Amino acid sequence: MKTLFGHLLPLAEDEIEAIWKEATLTVDANVLLDLYRYHPETRGALIQALRGFEGRLWLSHQAALEFVRNRARAAAAVAKELAEAVGDVNTLESALKKATDDLRGRRPLPREVGQKLKADVDAAIRSARASIEELRTRDANGASTDAVLDDVLALFDGCVGGPPAGDELADLHKDAERRIKEKVPPGYEDAKKDGGNVHGDYLVWHQVLQQAKSSAKPVILVTSERKEDWWERAQGKAVGPRLELLEEAHRVAGQRVLIYQTASFIERAVGPLHGWMAALVLDDIRPEDLEDVTAAAQIELDEIMNDSVGRLGDELIASDASLRRLVAETKVSGWRVHDVEVPSIERVDNAFAQLKFTAVAHYTSGPVEDPRVGPEIRVQLRGTIAFKNGAWAITEHEVENAEIVRTP
Repeated sequence: MKTLFGHLLPLAEDEIEAIWKEATLTVDANVLLDLYRYHPETRGALIQALRGFEGRLWLSHQAALEFVRNRARAAAAVAKELAEAVGDVNTLESALKKATDDLRGRRPLPREVGQKLKADVDAAIRSARASIEELRTRDANGASTDAVLDDVLALFDGCVGGPPAGDELADLHKDAERRIKEKVPPGYEDAKKDGGNVHGDYLVWHQVLQQAKSSAKPVILVTSERKEDWWERAQGKAVGPRLELLEEAHRVAGQRVLIYQTASFIERAVGPLHGWMAALVLDDIRPEDLEDVTAAAQIELDEIMNDSVGRLGDELIASDASLRRLVAETKVSGWRVHDVEVPSIERVDNAFAQLKFTAVAHYTSGPVEDPRVGPEIRVQLRGTIAFKNGAWAITEHEVENAEIVRTP
């Protein structure tokens, strides 16, 4: 049975690993255009994953053509979204100002409640504005050089497929129309697509199969497509490529074609760093079919950060005289770590990563569920945590503020 239908059955892990070591890697145009849309850290993770296939990268002529035609529009859309983000923050600020002003006017509440909330909200808004402005400045400064274009040109220099001949292209368009009418994947979902690229998905797929056939090597195709003419679905989630695609690859090319959505490709490509990378980038890419994986990775990252910051707290008590004085004054007994954030990745590859973090740690005698019972020490930290040689460690840190907070 496996002899007849093996190309339609799931691969064992060792079979997948063997294909990853041998296969040609290619992407569709939207994967490259998304580089403009992603946060810089997500963009860096994807570029790094693609570079891991240096010498085995190949780009179909159709995907390259679509990228060249649409890249300026994608870049302009980023600037528009960042400008709109400023408006979003202004709208939020107006709504929150009214709410915090109203709260401060509630006479049964201690005035400090409203004052603290307003101070926290103002600080969050300032931070959001600064982040947006940093991205707008980076985007404006990069507009003349187009770093995304430079990366794409460097990745696929000398490895773009040739265009189909005139007669061949006309025949391919006719075949694409037939497939649309017969609902043969991929591409029939684009039948009502605006513009002249109705047949783009099929042209990419055809060229990928021809590359697999001529090279006599398997292919890994990374796509941002999520439509039903690419993916089998069960209970609303993608469970794998359409079987018709696997059958056609076997029949036409005699080779395996592994198809990944962008997020699942990145997740596997950075596998030696375990699940934390998914938690940092999948939220940007937002694959619905990987929600469970994203949640598990986020839990893993939270545990790593909370454990690391908690251990750092113990070291701070031992080494910082001012904190020891606060402990003696409050007679509190243990760390409860909250609000750990990882806003940026400085560098990532398959063996090493550095992440910036900020954290709020409470030294308190209250329970985990309600740490703010009685007096506590509230410490604001920022620093860097590094993954190296299979372990995590905080490599640098700074105490921004430490204070006693007294609650009823």
